[in-house]
Amino acid sequence: MCLEQLNSHVCLHLDMKIMIIGGGWLGMSLAKRLKKDGYEVAITGRNRVIATEDLNFFQFEIADRESWSGIDQFDPEVVVICIPPLKSDDQLFFLEEFSASRLKGRRVIYTSSTGVYYSEGIFDEESLVEESGWIRKSEKSLLSDSVSFDLVILRLGGLIDQDRHPIYHLQGRKDLSDPNGVVNLVHRIDVIHAIKCLIDSNIHNGLYNLVSPDHPKREEYYTKMAGFLKLELPEFKKEKGNYKEVKGDKITQLQGFKYQGDIWLSLR
Repeated sequence: MCLEQLNSHVCLHLDMKIMIIGGGWLGMSLAKRLKKDGYEVAITGRNRVIATEDLNFFQFEIADRESWSGIDQFDPEVVVICIPPLKSDDQLFFLEEFSASRLKGRRVIYTSSTGVYYSEGIFDEESLVEESGWIRKSEKSLLSDSVSFDLVILRLGGLIDQDRHPIYHLQGRKDLSDPNGVVNLVHRIDVIHAIKCLIDSNIHNGLYNLVSPDHPKREEYYTKMAGFLKLELPEFKKEKGNYKEVKGDKITQLQGFKYQGDIWLSLR
């Protein structure tokens, strides 16, 4: 029996089962955090090398319908789909068929991308998106069947942490564009925290951007990060370029959530 001083929503979710589709860099970290917090967690992947002793593991291939049966065996209440949006007809087919055949009656959280927005402008969740782009097609593949399940879409900025950062790909590059544009990044700890808050707050439907409120200019940010990490400095074109800023304030209205990740990795 739950102690009176505990929040009622904590008691409500103690026996919740959560399945994470995609055991990559984000999915595995999320699974470990949820397991630590007392949930029964399952994770999927192409091979068992990602599995750990304390997580339920199901082999999973998006092109192999028979491998999808693991979700029926585990029977989770919440499914978190952590597969990056790709330019892939196979992925669109998977999202359409999997949602139609396996997600009925469940709560679903889908990690999409802020790449769904146009390349110029200031955007929030009410803004127009590139309807013909692959990212939006992936979202619509789920939305077409979402009447039979609850769906929250999280549009993530560029994912970073201490071990993963875009500067490793940009170091030493010449003629980079948009020097006066701003970065739209989010730390992995904020993504994990946001998903945990969505689950604990019992949010069943919605659309949220997840982007750090810190938006330094691209040239300033990547030059300083390269110097901080002792990498070859990138060089930017001497041009105005495009300005794209994605607002991530809406999710701060969610009980218990505030941005904590440091996109400067403690540089300042």
